[in-house]
Amino acid sequence: MSDVLRFDVLRIKSKMRKKCQCLEPKYEIDIVNNTVECRDCGAYVDPITALYNIAIKYQRIDDYMNQLREEKQALEKYQPRLKIIKYLEQQYAGARNAMVPSCPHCKKFFDLEDLRHVAWQGRAYYEQIKHLGGDI
Repeated sequence: MSDVLRFDVLRIKSKMRKKCQCLEPKYEIDIVNNTVECRDCGAYVDPITALYNIAIKYQRIDDYMNQLREEKQALEKYQPRLKIIKYLEQQYAGARNAMVPSCPHCKKFFDLEDLRHVAWQGRAYYEQIKHLGGDI
């Protein structure tokens, strides 16, 4: 019976390594054999998967850079009137030199927390009273 054909071309390899599960894989590219291997775990990675993972990583970096650019623009648009608030925060929250403000009129000390419980007036009203020489 010489009509029987043998298939010796294909073998099943059941003890093959698992796919790369590294969080931040470092790829090594073999351009001769067109393969990609993870330098951390030694697993072979599909080249398209490796390219996709690299693209995702750089997309995250690009998104982070865009976020930093937006924060930079916000800081550049920082309004000068907020500088006094920043100064007060630095004086009040300084670890070594924690300072407590005093009223510019009566010179009594007060806690900045007390400002949350007082009535606030509009700047136009303040300027009008100040211009008229009234008690502020």
